[in-house]
Amino acid sequence: MVSPEDSEHQEDEIRDVIAAIDNHAGPQSLIVLAVVSKEVILKAKSRCSNASANIEITTEENLQTAISSLATKFSGKRLALIISKSHCFVTLRVPADFTSLDVISASQNKIHLESESTYCSVPLTAWSRRASYRDHELIVRPHVYLEVADYEFPSTDIPPPFKLTDEEDAPAAAKNIKTMMESSTTTQISSKQSNVLPWLAGAVGVGASVATGVSIVSNFEFGIWGAYVSCGPLVAAAGNAVGTGSLVMAGAATLGIGAAAAAAVYFIPWSKLAKWAAKGWDLFFIFVKSVWKFFKIAWNWFVSFLKLLIKAMKDFITHVANAVSWTGRALFSTMFGNSNSSGKGAFKSM
Repeated sequence: MVSPEDSEHQEDEIRDVIAAIDNHAGPQSLIVLAVVSKEVILKAKSRCSNASANIEITTEENLQTAISSLATKFSGKRLALIISKSHCFVTLRVPADFTSLDVISASQNKIHLESESTYCSVPLTAWSRRASYRDHELIVRPHVYLEVADYEFPSTDIPPPFKLTDEEDAPAAAKNIKTMMESSTTTQISSKQSNVLPWLAGAVGVGASVATGVSIVSNFEFGIWGAYVSCGPLVAAAGNAVGTGSLVMAGAATLGIGAAAAAAVYFIPWSKLAKWAAKGWDLFFIFVKSVWKFFKIAWNWFVSFLKLLIKAMKDFITHVANAVSWTGRALFSTMFGNSNSSGKGAFKSM
């Protein structure tokens, strides 16, 4: 039986999705695909008064199948993807059959497009640097965020140059980082770092000082899921795509302590930030330097950020330790059989 709270949540989801469909559907050149939870899909379909062959409602479980089916039937048209508030993290792969992709949050909730997501086989965070499909367009609406790709770290870890293992280390670490930021030390951007920090890659060439690219970060915030970075120059769009072949950030939002700016588009989970800080401090240093103008005028905000980072680092280190431990146990079991209750290996007879 559905509780009153769940029923209200479902009604909100349906109302938001139907309103978004009504706002965006209409042109024959536009295909609308709405993603809802499986609990409401039947009601959502029955209450979609704007139903037509150009509108489809599906669940996250069937999202990729729906995209592939629509691409076959409507090649050469534009796709508007409306995602309900029941989905915080979504992976999608949209083929080049659609000439544009417009990703819309049906409510004010954050929608995170995971780093495996692609359009025209191009990772979404690499869209502005694509070599082909220049006549295709990606439109990112407010409250939709692109998760950055992971980074291939060298075999030798580069740990923090100071203690960063307990929450009480945060104030001292903040002072150390401030000193590093104010020194003449510059960190060079490698091609891999440019790819993993896409807000720098568009304006800063390989080998250039990160200081050159700091000004292109227009806003920054962090929250329960991780950090969000907005970069400029951004193009505001009230409706459909503006220009051709561009990445359009539509609408506006106020993030963190910054002034109003176009919606942040890049998202970095705490787990990735922790990995950067624990394994590749040079990369993490570049990230902090790129958003330092926001931290330096809100010191307590920066210390809070470091405390959350330390918690995430603890989780990361524990996860790695458990993975190594599990691998060791699995190898031991393969070689010598299952461990007995005393913790000693049970040797197999030869």
